[in-house]
Amino acid sequence: KRPNMSSPPAQRAPYERSGLANGSRLGGAPVSRIGSTAGSRIKVTNVPTNLDRRDIREAFEDIGRVLRCEVERGVAMVTFEKGADAERAARTFDRGELNGQTIFVSLLE
Repeated sequence: KRPNMSSPPAQRAPYERSGLANGSRLGGAPVSRIGSTAGSRIKVTNVPTNLDRRDIREAFEDIGRVLRCEVERGVAMVTFEKGADAERAARTFDRGELNGQTIFVSLLE
């Protein structure tokens, strides 16, 4: 089953497609290289336990290219290719919902 991701109610997009807010889509891209991660990482807490790293990667791919995603015990570390994408993900989805569960997203320096 696809992860269902949405922004917090105050930031919710006026439309939804494929169950994700802001017209998000699901679909991963192959990782070809990992560059500098300064300012391009986010930490996602309270991740639903039924989701794995592929699900999390797919949920955040609409924001920007995800280079790396690790999930352990309800916490995900997501590395974007661009720092601006990580910042946007933190702003857009902090206190949003992922499969009906509130998630907390913070930018890592």
